Amino acid sequence: NTLTASVCEGTIPSVNMTLTQGAAPVVVDYSYNGITYTEIIGIVGQVAPITVNIPLDITNLNIGANTITILSVIDYSGDPSPNTLIPTPVVITVHPTPVVTFATTTPEICFGQPAILEFGFLVGTAPFNVDYTINALPQTPLPFNANGTQTYILTPDPAPGVNTYNMIQVTDDWGCQSIINATAPVTITVNPTP
Repeated sequence: NTLTASVCEGTIPSVNMTLTQGAAPVVVDYSYNGITYTEIIGIVGQVAPITVNIPLDITNLNIGANTITILSVIDYSGDPSPNTLIPTPVVITVHPTPVVTFATTTPEICFGQPAILEFGFLVGTAPFNVDYTINALPQTPLPFNANGTQTYILTPDPAPGVNTYNMIQVTDDWGCQSIINATAPVTITVNPTP
């Protein structure tokens, strides 16, 4: 079984294997995505039940569903487990790291005109929360309910002068987070009203 059936990309999921009967050590061959792995459960003389937690090789996990299948179980005396006693496969789903672009469609405006930030949600699962700063001051996260290009009109109006906006991090519906400060800040120059 697994306690990490759903993880974000880069997180190391694991499976738990419990030897409930048989002479230890037991050799378990299991596979996922075309690669076979071997795990040895217990030592000579150890009595069942014996549980091990096995971190999975993240270099072989794909984005999406990954099926972990036990191929064979052989005990210390060389006896294989009957197929009827081999557990059913476990599925671990890997969710991608959000990828978001950040820009402005209004790099220079007059005070009182709409100042617009533009986000491009390219990878990840909506809804998204965007942590950002204005002139290095943290702001309330912005919620977005869909993938694709989304805009946000700043309220209240930015102050006259050069205002710097920095997208710090994006969190998607699965709790997966973008790479911190993966995008360059944008500036909006606000000219005072004559």
